[in-house]
Amino acid sequence: MRERGFSLIELLIVIAIIGIILAIAIPRFTRVRIPANETAAIANLRMYNQAQLSFSISHNNLYGDPADLLASGDISESLAELFGAKGTPVARSGYEGSAADTGDAPNGLGTGYAAELHPTAPGSTGIRYFGTDQSGTIYESSTGAFSASNGVLSKPGDARSVQ
Repeated sequence: MRERGFSLIELLIVIAIIGIILAIAIPRFTRVRIPANETAAIANLRMYNQAQLSFSISHNNLYGDPADLLASGDISESLAELFGAKGTPVARSGYEGSAADTGDAPNGLGTGYAAELHPTAPGSTGIRYFGTDQSGTIYESSTGAFSASNGVLSKPGDARSVQ
């Protein structure tokens, strides 16, 4: 009488084949996500620039930090959290960042601002780094991160305009 079912060797062969397929597919999937994450980062900086423009119009040509923009309703909570409005930045689409105004005007507002986004896992979630300031220009770098300290954008040597 013959028993039905699979032998242990047959099951191990199937598991090995699935493992090989996954080993080939996962790195390719990661490479496909990187351009999408970078496009989302650029879009987030564009939205941030637009929010700063809107805020500036209603606040005598002064700029705010992400918490100011959130309080005024110029940006969503999700975008504010990306730039650390509530403390630690919350990663979105493989990127996180920081932003600040210069703080040289009344009520803690500023005459300028800067924002940066960097990959949460460089090489895996993104390759490029991004930054912007009150000029509205979005910059990219593939060698180093931007700094948005005190509302002033510090750029790496290879920074160039995305737009």
